Amino acid sequence: MVKCEECFQEFEERKKLHYHLRTHKLSQQEYYHKHFPKFDLYTGEIITFKNYEDYESKFFEKKGNLSKYISASSANRVKQVLGQILDHRISSKGLTWEMSEVELRSLEWPFKKQIESIYGDCSAFFNKTNSRYSDLKTFKVRNINAKIFVDTREQKPFIFQNCDFEVTNLNFGDYACEIDGKEGSLHVERKSMMDFIQSFSSTNYERLKREFQRAEICGKNIVILVEKDLGSMLGFDRMPRIKKFVRASPQHIFHNVREAYQSFRNVQFLFVKNREEAKSICKLLLTNDHLFEYDLQYAYNLKKLNVG
Repeated sequence: MVKCEECFQEFEERKKLHYHLRTHKLSQQEYYHKHFPKFDLYTGEIITFKNYEDYESKFFEKKGNLSKYISASSANRVKQVLGQILDHRISSKGLTWEMSEVELRSLEWPFKKQIESIYGDCSAFFNKTNSRYSDLKTFKVRNINAKIFVDTREQKPFIFQNCDFEVTNLNFGDYACEIDGKEGSLHVERKSMMDFIQSFSSTNYERLKREFQRAEICGKNIVILVEKDLGSMLGFDRMPRIKKFVRASPQHIFHNVREAYQSFRNVQFLFVKNREEAKSICKLLLTNDHLFEYDLQYAYNLKKLNVG
């Protein structure tokens, strides 16, 4: 139940309350600014009302103010605010798993390196969610000879040097691996910049989710390997040639990415510099399928997946 603060009438749904505000000749913005004003924790300016969900989740009016707030405030105050932000996301979004570096950056939250500098380690911050990633202190790459399989539908396949290679029909993903005659647990789905945007638009995302589910049933993990760095992907709507052909916004695409992280324990995303780097990292991941237990984007950002 929600109550109108103007006349104290109660409603079963907030949507009905919003419709009711017309009787008071109030817009939603006027109503919430009057009865539930929120102010940027760094600047003190009032937070703009766009819609209720956005308003409830915002603690800062402008991009970058969270980072400025962290730099200007005491450690205890920062922990208190970050705890409130995380608690709100747990309650409003049903957050289950520890968040990845991709999720954090797409929400413009502190990076994991920043979180570790504040809390000592990320597990202390995410103590109200289920643990997901192993400590990078134990991260180790092995040099293993293996046979790599590429799906017949892959249109621009990587050509790997110094390893057995076979084109075949894969149930999911574009690349898989066989090590010492045993099928690996990791599959890689390669995406160019445009492939990625199109795949995570509303229509195609449903097909991908079914693929993730099939892989999960088969006990396989999938890495969505994107041939473009994360910073560029988060701002693809500012690229003229992309903006010309793409209607979806980065906010919409990465909403689906975050949903995939939280819905599928067997899925990770990795954004890298370019196609050549993606090829090297693809081989590295396939032949080191144990690395899936780590936050791969964070490992990449710390250059632990350095292949050249």
